[in-house]
Amino acid sequence: MIRGALAGAALAVVTVAVPVHAAETPSPRAHPLHLATAQVAVEGSRVLVRLRTFENDLEAALARLAGRETVEMEATPELDSLYVAYVAERLAVVADGARLRPTLVASGVDLESGAGDTRVWWALLEYEAVSEIRALGVRATVLYDQFDDQRNVIRVLHPATDRRHTFYFAAPDDDVRTVRFD
Repeated sequence: MIRGALAGAALAVVTVAVPVHAAETPSPRAHPLHLATAQVAVEGSRVLVRLRTFENDLEAALARLAGRETVEMEATPELDSLYVAYVAERLAVVADGARLRPTLVASGVDLESGAGDTRVWWALLEYEAVSEIRALGVRATVLYDQFDDQRNVIRVLHPATDRRHTFYFAAPDDDVRTVRFD
């Protein structure tokens, strides 16, 4: 049920034409929109998050974290580990007061990012609480370290109650936003 809720959820991400090559250092201003979006589905004690970011923005952030000049996104154990470390620090998921740690389920380039577009990198993350989640807190500071105009939009869906909440985060805002399901 929870995977179906995310699979059918549509996320609109605006893309612009800016090719990025691995040999180039991505410019922090390569495109005018700095946005990450996430669909969050909560069912029982599980949380699934489908996070989408512009690939070149993410590459720049991961390169900085790794102390490298460049990083090229690909699904490898090394980059998966780096990605999870980055997201775990910047996308806080709190269930009933306890911060949860993400596990990467899958990731890749969004196939709807056509040739010539700024490509979008998506990842499916799973979080597990010890019991059924009654309140979920989220803090989304993804890519705040890269852009002072970063925006993050988080949509939370709780299929059992059909509750939906949308949270909007704008750098430097780093407050936790909480929604209750009882």
